[in-house]
Amino acid sequence: MGWRPSCKTGTAKWVYDGICPDPAVFGCLMALGGPPTWKMKKFTKDEFESRIGTVTASKMYNVVGITSDVTVRWSETGEFKFSGCYGI
Repeated sequence: MGWRPSCKTGTAKWVYDGICPDPAVFGCLMALGGPPTWKMKKFTKDEFESRIGTVTASKMYNVVGITSDVTVRWSETGEFKFSGCYGI
């Protein structure tokens, strides 16, 4: 999460790519109660942060955080992607 002018409006885009080859571990990480049964799912900001934890960063004399729903993509190969918007 870097500073961008769009942080002021809460529309700066962020993406996190990761690998978790075991579906059961990914399900535990996301508090799903088992392996994911979907390829893509949207979580509200509050749902996502209750599962992962609060996501914030100090930038330019302010604190930025997630401002939108978070899209979670999961593939059978264990690759996953989180994406959404952030700002002040």
